[in-house]
Amino acid sequence: MDKLAETWEKYPDLRFGQLVMDIVPDSDRLWNCEEDEFLNRLESFVSNIEERHNGNLLWVPRKDVDNDF
Repeated sequence: MDKLAETWEKYPDLRFGQLVMDIVPDSDRLWNCEEDEFLNRLESFVSNIEERHNGNLLWVPRKDVDNDF
């Protein structure tokens, strides 16, 4: 929860549901997601923004367009 809160504080313009669905876009997968998998996906989400988009959320492509998460 601390890691999720830290990420949300870093990108406060995201709504909570939007953030969670950006991390695990498949609702069935989210429902059955173990904590370690969620944390791995969270780290990938943050890395993608920082490395590929210079921390700018305005330039992050949607998951259905860019599946590199």
